Formats: sequence, structure tokens, C-alpha cells
Amino acid sequence: MYVMGPERADVGNYWTTVPHWPAHNLTSFYLHPDYTVQTIPSDVIGANTSYIYDPADPVRTHGGNELFGLCGPRDQSSSEERDDVITFTSPPFTTSTAIVGNLSAVIYVGSDAIVRILIFFLFFFSFFDL
Repeated sequence: MYVMGPERADVGNYWTTVPHWPAHNLTSFYLHPDYTVQTIPSDVIGANTSYIYDPADPVRTHGGNELFGLCGPRDQSSSEERDDVITFTSPPFTTSTAIVGNLSAVIYVGSDAIVRILIFFLFFFSFFDL
């Protein structure tokens, strides 16, 4: 398992093995209209967030699994400042927190044009036209 964390090697960014999968507590997180992530659902019904996407000006990736350049975790703040990127932020964790296992998300999408969503899975991908 790969442990990500701050750039300090003593708290993250290394490979490790474990004899048993770590114990876990299922925790749900909810996106709120004020661009926060909370562990409680929003009481606002029908809230939405929108942006305008320009395919001629794509958002560049920084780090990650790159063939050329620096891979691994990198500062994404330059991308997050763009008008066509939406960022939801949680309060800082107050204790060391491991997020492991299968992650899932339920996201409702609408558009005034044809939307193509590319969903990547571990070994395959699928296209969904809405």
C-alpha cells in the first residue's frame, strides 16, 4: 500500500505492507454549497455549482502518475485558482487520518450541452454520455 502525506518522509509518501487490512470506520462526506466538505449533509435542498469549460484551455495536471516530468503528489493550488475548477475543502483533520479502501462518490450532473464523463477505474475505463 502507498501511504501519501506531506513531503516529510516520516509521515507519508512511501510504500509499505501490512499483515492485515487496517480496521476502518465508514465515514460519509458531503459537499456543501459554500464549497466545504462536511461529515453532515447540507440542509440546502437543490443547491448546485456550475462552471464554464473551455476545451481549448484544458487544466494541466501536476504530479500524479506521469510518464514525463515529476510524478507523485504535487501542489495543485495553481490549478485550483482557475475559474473552470471547482474545489471543495474540508476543515483540517485534527489527528492523523488514514483514508483507505474503496472510495465512491454519488455526483449528479446536468448540462445545457452534451456532457461526456470519463470515469477511470483501476484497470478499465468507461464513457457515459448524458
